[in-house]
Amino acid sequence: MNAEINALITAYKKSFASKANNLEQYYQIKLSEEELKGLFLNVHKLAGSAKSYGYPVISEHASTLADMLKQKTFKCQQDIDKLLKILMHELRSSTQ
Repeated sequence: MNAEINALITAYKKSFASKANNLEQYYQIKLSEEELKGLFLNVHKLAGSAKSYGYPVISEHASTLADMLKQKTFKCQQDIDKLLKILMHELRSSTQ
């Protein structure tokens, strides 16, 4: 059973690069309402899965961004970009 769990965690960790690349499409562009919804769905899923797989820092950053998007508490695109940059960095550095 532990081998199966370790295999799942390894596979999840290997997906970090593609998750970061997926988030990059939202970075430093003016987002439409539809794109904001797409970004919210991506980071909301990431927050939950990262927590489940034992990556609390990634989960926390994704959750913070998801909350900001859901509650529309961002003042400008730069607020979103700041959190996106941190989240992408965490994903990429966690693959090493």
